Amino acid sequence: MSAQPASAATPVPAPQATQPGEGGYVVGNFGIAAQISEFEGLATHIKVNPPRLGEWLQDFANGKFRIEHENGASARQVQLHLIEVSRLYPEYRATFAAEGRLTAEVDIFAPLSLTSSIDFLPVLIARITLKADSPWKGRVGCTLTPKTLPSARAETLKSGMLAGLMDGSAFLGLAGVPFQNTTLEETANDLTVATSIRILPGAEQTLTFVLGSFDTNGYYAKEYSTAAQLLTAVAAQVTRLETQLGEFTASLPVTGDTAIDSYLRWYTSSGILLTKGVRTGEVLTMGYRELNQRDSFWSSGIHLVFWPDLERKMLMETIQGQLPSGRIPVCLLPLIDRGDELDSAEYFILRVARYYKWHRDGEFLAQAWPAVKRAIAYLVSRDFENVGVPMQTSYWADWKDVPGVEGRKYAPHFVLLWVAALKAASGLAVPAHDSQATAEYMTLERRAEEFINGPVDEGGLWNGRNYVDRWQDGRRPDYVLQDQTVGAYFDVIPPGRLKAIYRQLEASETEFGVRETFPYIKAFDPKFGEGDYHNGGVWPWLNFMDAAGRYAHGYASDAERIIGKVGRADLEAEGDYQPGERMNGDTGQNLGIPIQAWNADLFSTIYFGAFGIERVSDSEIDIRVRTPGTRDFSTRLILPGGAGTLSNRSGKLSWQKDPSRTELRPRIAVRVFDERKQMPEAALGYRRPRTSAHPRQRTDSRTREPLALSAVWSGTRYRISAAAETGGLSRSP
Repeated sequence: MSAQPASAATPVPAPQATQPGEGGYVVGNFGIAAQISEFEGLATHIKVNPPRLGEWLQDFANGKFRIEHENGASARQVQLHLIEVSRLYPEYRATFAAEGRLTAEVDIFAPLSLTSSIDFLPVLIARITLKADSPWKGRVGCTLTPKTLPSARAETLKSGMLAGLMDGSAFLGLAGVPFQNTTLEETANDLTVATSIRILPGAEQTLTFVLGSFDTNGYYAKEYSTAAQLLTAVAAQVTRLETQLGEFTASLPVTGDTAIDSYLRWYTSSGILLTKGVRTGEVLTMGYRELNQRDSFWSSGIHLVFWPDLERKMLMETIQGQLPSGRIPVCLLPLIDRGDELDSAEYFILRVARYYKWHRDGEFLAQAWPAVKRAIAYLVSRDFENVGVPMQTSYWADWKDVPGVEGRKYAPHFVLLWVAALKAASGLAVPAHDSQATAEYMTLERRAEEFINGPVDEGGLWNGRNYVDRWQDGRRPDYVLQDQTVGAYFDVIPPGRLKAIYRQLEASETEFGVRETFPYIKAFDPKFGEGDYHNGGVWPWLNFMDAAGRYAHGYASDAERIIGKVGRADLEAEGDYQPGERMNGDTGQNLGIPIQAWNADLFSTIYFGAFGIERVSDSEIDIRVRTPGTRDFSTRLILPGGAGTLSNRSGKLSWQKDPSRTELRPRIAVRVFDERKQMPEAALGYRRPRTSAHPRQRTDSRTREPLALSAVWSGTRYRISAAAETGGLSRSP
């Protein structure tokens, strides 16, 4: 069995042990996903992520495992009675009793590793261990029923301890048994492999079934050119793949809150199951079906940490897709060109900065920096009113891209992203050795901050309580937008104003999470009723982004309350354990597609929010623990070039470097800080100026409230220092 994360509180299985059910896609990787049911024996429903651009997950096959008891010349199917089950992504484990004489322990998983190439293999591995209290003789098999069997003339594989069938894209094999003892059968609809076994009292036998899909366009197809090669390779590496799965699972962050730790597994799965790769080398996290810039930013926090090669590849694909004007089409692979997007360029800049600051990849920065400058130039060109921020001209400015938002000029979400992008770019300009850009972007940043913090009556976006939309027709909105909390995520909202925003969002919060707009807008597309979509829906990704900012600014209890509400309503209330697109703000009903990739931002919320992990220099990483209270936990954390274990025992934090990961180059010091008792006013995201404030300390020209000074990307904060005058940044103390 695969190792579980070390934790004082083991994540609770979902649903409860001994409860049969299908639930979410409990196993899966970039190529395949499976639900598992115990209603009528042990069965699987399998989807594949087809290696073709523009296609979502597709139904592939059903699988069923069968145990028969042989008595002389007759045989009958044994009824399996579920004793216990752990249904928690990325592994299914269960124990069944068979008429009191036989027990079957089942472990099912898909290859999942910190090595990205393994994760594209569209394969399920099912290990069944049988134990008997008395002599037992029987037959064990697996039947795979693909959606289509093109030939009904399967190719057979018989070699050593492996036998299998391959027909079209489907294959099924049995490993660990001499092929002479395996029966291979094909009908018009099914592939079946089975073997007869004898078990003596006290003995046990393990059978390994390998089932999956092969496509010549698969990311893996350069290494395995046929289904037989793929089946043979996987069967030979089952033990190694189990070990890799254990390392992956043990590397998922653990907070010590059993519900949050369970929810994190399910939401992280969405970003994994919707990662696509094809033989020609393209890789993307799918928004709906494409490489959507905003969706992929939030989906790919785990890629940044676990699979930096894929994160880098997606960034390079975006650079290649940039238009001569500097505009980044919101959707690539395949291209959907909206014509006047804004936030896609902002997210691109922030993603480049996030990757560089985490991995310090100078070669990448040299390639990306010209694209960053072109993206900024494009956004500057959209400042049609010369106010310091780009203006919306259609409804493609940000994620609110549906009828009903035409006529907006400025919105807090894309304006705050613009401020954050400028901060990030001014920081990147230093290692890019572009002092002119540093000065230019800091000036642009100052103008953008002054605009958004200006009173509504004077042309700004601040109404005294929160930031608001500005409309072409001059309307004065009274609704509150949750998406303005992106400014807390990137630390570009002054703390007093952030506190006021959180106060306003209290009315938006329901038992299902925080509604993205409330009160509801009356003049909105009637296709979406009140409480739905961009008129008050509860979006998990947005709630998790909001929660990350609350962790970072000292509101950790609020963050975890929100995460808990969303997880219970989305995953548990309907029992589907699928990380869905959104919920109705009034009823909590699941709406939209059943698996939404950007819900995987809960990984970043915990990694960079709750644990405050930031690389502050080439040789230093800080961990700032912000979880509420002093609950015990132990979690393995993957850091650039290495790993270690962060633990809390009886209120005392500790860090232990993983001796098996010694490839740290250069050597990086890890420092741990306890920020669990900080008040919001003293949170890391903002430092109250001293009496001898830095000469570049800026205040809002109208309110005289200090403006945030950080140059921020995904949790890394720099204090603007005197060195900034000559192109330098210094790390905050």
